[in-house]
Amino acid sequence: MRNLELRMMFAALLLPILAGCVFDSDKGATPDSPITGIFQGHLVDGPDVASVRALIASDGTTVYSIFENPNSEVATRRFVGRTTGRQPLLQFSGEAFDGTTRSPITFTLGVDSEVILTGSIEGSELHMAQTPPPFPMLSLDKLVGDFAFLGTNHSVWQASIKTGGGLILTSPQGCIANGEVNIPDEGANVFLLKVPEAPCKGFEQGLMALGTMENLRPDTQVMLLDGHSGEHIREFNFFNQR
Repeated sequence: MRNLELRMMFAALLLPILAGCVFDSDKGATPDSPITGIFQGHLVDGPDVASVRALIASDGTTVYSIFENPNSEVATRRFVGRTTGRQPLLQFSGEAFDGTTRSPITFTLGVDSEVILTGSIEGSELHMAQTPPPFPMLSLDKLVGDFAFLGTNHSVWQASIKTGGGLILTSPQGCIANGEVNIPDEGANVFLLKVPEAPCKGFEQGLMALGTMENLRPDTQVMLLDGHSGEHIREFNFFNQR
């Protein structure tokens, strides 16, 4: 009985300490922890199910990509904006893009201790889980390199990321647009890419995208970008063979 009393006293002392702890990727989230990283899930509207990928940077910049065909790699809609709040509620405020128009959108999501996001968006039910970052600690040094993306009609886009985060994008027509890359949170494996307005087809209204990096093979990396240029949703899968 004495040992049981001691254990109960110890638990009573320990609980307030644990309540003040911040996010641990191995244990989940607490009210003090920012919700960042890569999320995968589904958006369900009756019999219709769409796949969803979300990238949330530590500064709140957020991109949701909705794939109406779960097997497709081409997004049909995108929500771009900012996420605020902590567990148990997150608020998103931004714009919805469908490829031709943009309109304001806001919604609230619940987040539990296992970093599961749930909520209703325009009548559809969202359920998303956080995925482990492929790179435990992303840095600009790991992003430095020359990448290529094969577009429609075998057109080739090129991206070159320099030391310090400088970015050079080259269109299939040879037009060059300069931008920058920064990493709000190295541990979340999410980086922010911005290109100002440029006299190049596709970049007349600039480009804002969130990206992540994955190892396709030991010698090949793929840089996934989700974002928008004006009203148009844009996505690139740049490959870099080392």
